[in-house]
Amino acid sequence: MLYNSTFHPPSGFSAHVMTRTHPLKMRTNTDEYQIQRHGNVVTCYIAAEIGQEFSVVWTNESNEDYPATRGTLIFDGKTSFQRSVEVIHSKKLPLGGDETSIDGEYFNHCTQYRPYTFGKLERTDDDEQFDESEARSQELGVIELTIHGEDLEIPVLVLHERVQMDISQQVVLGKSSQVPLEEQNQQKKMAKASPTWFQQQNLDPAQLEDPAQLEAPLVIFRFIYRTLEVLCAEGIVPASKLSKVKAQCKAPERSSGSDPEDAVEVPVNADELDELLSDSNRRRVVVGLRLAPVDEDVEMKPKREEGRIEELWAERARLHARTADLLTQQAEIHAQTAAVDAELAQLLSGLRRRQPDTGNDAVATPSRPRKRLRVKKEEREQGLGDQRAVGLGSVEVIDLT
Repeated sequence: MLYNSTFHPPSGFSAHVMTRTHPLKMRTNTDEYQIQRHGNVVTCYIAAEIGQEFSVVWTNESNEDYPATRGTLIFDGKTSFQRSVEVIHSKKLPLGGDETSIDGEYFNHCTQYRPYTFGKLERTDDDEQFDESEARSQELGVIELTIHGEDLEIPVLVLHERVQMDISQQVVLGKSSQVPLEEQNQQKKMAKASPTWFQQQNLDPAQLEDPAQLEAPLVIFRFIYRTLEVLCAEGIVPASKLSKVKAQCKAPERSSGSDPEDAVEVPVNADELDELLSDSNRRRVVVGLRLAPVDEDVEMKPKREEGRIEELWAERARLHARTADLLTQQAEIHAQTAAVDAELAQLLSGLRRRQPDTGNDAVATPSRPRKRLRVKKEEREQGLGDQRAVGLGSVEVIDLT
């Protein structure tokens, strides 16, 4: 039975392939043909052309049974290596679903980028490679996306009391905390930018004690890609849609006027075009336009800007991490200073209690050795009776240190 959409109701997921073609760099949804569902497998055909960049997009539209899902991509049956991305979903799915996409490889801390591209299949006449090539040919030209449900909890271990008596701990997840929106966006971006290649372990169900350990995926999407000519020859793409698919897969062709004299070179640069249109002596350029070749700098500018954006995101994350480290160090220094102040206050308080009260706080305010002046007064009586002259006698300096 054929369907109009790749949406898989039992799993709540849908998926599609988006393509973009030089030099426009416009992303468009690729049309799917002969969509079929068999159990948890959705299969369809898409048109592909050599040199065309693409991305694989999948959306959790209605599945809230799992707190996270893992999407695994396999290209051309290369099961020895596969691209896997784990997506953590919110408790309640947003309107329109939770969308995830992979469109290429990032290298050197996200400073270099290589998009997924439909490339030319290499051929050889070496007969020694015939058997291997024939075995692999069944999976060539297939993009396979497998989605599994994931449980974020770490299983709690229960050990018998007489086993490993010296072990009393295990690793568990701590209490949950709210993640700032800025960090959420950064984590999502890094998850899309740097998924992990890993070696697949091909497990034989017969060798497992419990075959249920191989949990079945929620859904498998298989996009079979072929050239437009092959799809038309096999009757997969109807002739009525040939022109539409052709325009979608290939870049617009350059057209030229029928009369060379009426054809006017239209520059790509906007300033030159404004100057051309403002000149009253120029002939009309409404009919017979001949497009100038696309400047390589203009074509590569979006790619450079994308690379620069990735660099800035990485630098911003590095500065954010450095700021967090500095704040942690500052908090540690404050804690150490507070501990020193507390110990110093305790020692000073004990010292005050042990010293007699002399009226002078020698502990709290230590001072330099002081000198006291002792004045000897000598009275000289002048005259008789009670008439006396009072004056200052000699001064003696006594060192009390």
